[in-house]
Amino acid sequence: MVSSLVHCGVAGLYFALGTLAAVSNTIYLISNAEVPALGQPGLTPIGQKRAQTCLPALFNPLNVGLIIACDPDSGEDDIQYCQEAVATVTPTATALHLQVDTSWYAHLV
Repeated sequence: MVSSLVHCGVAGLYFALGTLAAVSNTIYLISNAEVPALGQPGLTPIGQKRAQTCLPALFNPLNVGLIIACDPDSGEDDIQYCQEAVATVTPTATALHLQVDTSWYAHLV
């Protein structure tokens, strides 16, 4: 697994190695793929390639059942970061025949 992460060079990919209270599932947190410098929106071409090829290949054998992200349509100040997060995980969700769930975010704002 580590060699796959190094090969893909996915920025911001963290693994929760333990379990949470009564939850026995592994949780993978992805902030986003590479973004342009100076606060420019979107993903870089390398970030897009990694989101479209590396992440789906990495997560395909892992039995992922849910992908969540913040809601880019929330109107909050962090809309750019939500757009980048959704752009990062959408190709993986599509490859795994899942939807990106942004509904949880409404409960926090």
